[in-house]
Amino acid sequence: MRILYLCSDKEFGGGQRYFCSIMEALGEDNRDFGEKYIVGCKIPSAVQDYFIGSFVYTISFDIRSKFDFWRMIKFARTGNWEMLYDVILLGDGAAWMTGVFLRIFAGHKNLVPIVHMTHIGLEQKEHYGYIERKLAKWFDRAWARFARFIIVSNDKNADILRSEGVNPDKIRVIKNGININKVTENIVKLKSSRATRVGTVARLGAGKDFKTLFDAFTLIVERDKNYEFLICGVGPLRSELEKYVKSKGIEKYVKFLGWVENVYEFIANLDVFVFSGISDGIPYTILEAMALRTPVVATDNGAVSEAIKLRAGFRVEKNNSVMMAEKIMEMADLDFKIKIFICQFAYNYCKNNFSIEIMREKLLNLLNEMEIRNEF
Repeated sequence: MRILYLCSDKEFGGGQRYFCSIMEALGEDNRDFGEKYIVGCKIPSAVQDYFIGSFVYTISFDIRSKFDFWRMIKFARTGNWEMLYDVILLGDGAAWMTGVFLRIFAGHKNLVPIVHMTHIGLEQKEHYGYIERKLAKWFDRAWARFARFIIVSNDKNADILRSEGVNPDKIRVIKNGININKVTENIVKLKSSRATRVGTVARLGAGKDFKTLFDAFTLIVERDKNYEFLICGVGPLRSELEKYVKSKGIEKYVKFLGWVENVYEFIANLDVFVFSGISDGIPYTILEAMALRTPVVATDNGAVSEAIKLRAGFRVEKNNSVMMAEKIMEMADLDFKIKIFICQFAYNYCKNNFSIEIMREKLLNLLNEMEIRNEF
């Protein structure tokens, strides 16, 4: 089976991570099929860099925006896409619209947009004006008409599409899947630190609202200086965020680590994992923290509530540094037995709802619906 994944984003993010989960679920280590997975992306880009050296091939997909119709038409006419690929997965807004032209000019029938993030309009659309909301709904209905099926990674995105008039018979919810055994194997627990370790794993870019998080850290330090805050990640805002931390006077307590060698071990050795994003689906790092039995405090945005149920961690209002600080300290100070209960509940919920095995089963069902019946 040959799958082409198209994305116009330059950075490797949650959507691309979702595609990697699809590869793993369908069997990324089975090399007998040759060029089984192809990624169409901007060249050069961080997305291309991620796949260099792997068995995944990359081709150029240089679409500038979701209204770059001339390049979309040109791309659709450059190859015999129906013969080259069994399924074409469309990973973002520009790719979704490219699918329209792949259907019109190339006749490809198995076009499957992936709606992973909240950019189709979860919290954001409530801030749009009347005309913007109408255009957003038109845009979503336009590309959806040409899709064979639509994969959404959470129920909230599915509800949004239905409310916009997208055919519900096309929508298939396939939630993020993580390989829990791979995440949890060979984890070394370090000796306890005298300071309470609070940390996060996230790209240092827009949408993660680090400034609210650092405001929360400032409030915590004012009350208890026995904390250290660890930031794992890279991105274009690092310099700006370091200056912000210094302006708050907490540079002594906050460490920017870049990317660490073993992210899973980093998460496992935190006392509290914190996530402050304001534009997300179900972040993989939250699921990994749950699998590693690390207590989680996260902003209640996007579809986060589908992962962090009442007893699986603490959810806080986005852009609320006071509430974030209170919940971090509350989680850190919980009775040991209560904390163990929360962590075990989170682990079980993650295993029963977000495992790679569940993702595989749903993907195979989808392929069977498209009458693509290869052995995996």
